[in-house]
Order: sequence, then structure tokens, then C-alpha cells
Amino acid sequence: MYAAIDEDNTLVGFALWIPPGRVPLDTEEERQLGFNQFWEKLSPEGRDYIENVLGKEFPKHLEESFGFAEAEKSTYWCNFAMVREDYQNKGVATAIFDLVYAKAKETGTIMALATSLEKTSKIYQSMGFELKGFRVMPSPWKDWPSYVLLRRTAI
Repeated sequence: MYAAIDEDNTLVGFALWIPPGRVPLDTEEERQLGFNQFWEKLSPEGRDYIENVLGKEFPKHLEESFGFAEAEKSTYWCNFAMVREDYQNKGVATAIFDLVYAKAKETGTIMALATSLEKTSKIYQSMGFELKGFRVMPSPWKDWPSYVLLRRTAI
């Protein structure tokens, strides 16, 4: 987890990166921190969506786009990133991503992420990521676009 704070110690940016060898919620201990309670409240459509679209179709989309298996597990995977609106375009995300890049570069590990916004995809591309795939993912509520990107590192 990476946090950016301003001079008043107020959060202005945040990113959650999963290191290689892990995927989000891959331990029961993590799932007990709120996911299990969330799961119990989901509708059957919601559970089906998580199991089949997020659990099967999305990883398949990543593998097809990147050209290698277990994309989330074999990369530094950005699970979440945000910058407060009044701090956007000031280098906050770049600074956070540069910290992760340095870690990934030590081992030659690829950085990867997905976004549902074309605008955000272009921002990541300006930070050195390559757009590797696009697909509209199905949902019972509203289909969503998925842009997948990676950034290679060299040792």
C-alpha cells in the first residue's frame, strides 16, 4: 500500500499493489476482513458475476491480452489507485508508480493493471504502460469496458 499525503497530513493519493505470487483475497484471513460478510449479502446474480466474470472471464482476458498465464499472480498488479481530484496532474500517481517500478525493476517483474476508463488508460500510457488489450466485460447491471496495460522492467 502506498499513500501520498500533503503538508497537512491529508490523504491525496493511494495505490494498492499486489506483489508477484499473490492475488487479492487469496487467504481466508484476508477474506475475513470484510469480504465474507459482503459475499453473504450478495444476490445470486452478484455471486455469479464475481465467480464467473471476475473469477474466470477477467483473468482469461488478461492472459489473452498479455500473452502469459496467471497475469495477476505473476506481475506487480495494481489492484487500486486514486488521486484526489484537486491533486490530479501534479505527479502524485507518477511518484507512487515510480516507487513500485523501482521494486519491480529489482527482479525484472512486469507491472500490470486494468482500468475501465479510456482517459485513465491514456494517463497510464503516459507513465510508460503499454495498452495490451480491450474488451467489454459482461455484467447483469451494466457492461463495463476493460483496458489492460503492462509496463515492462529490465534488470
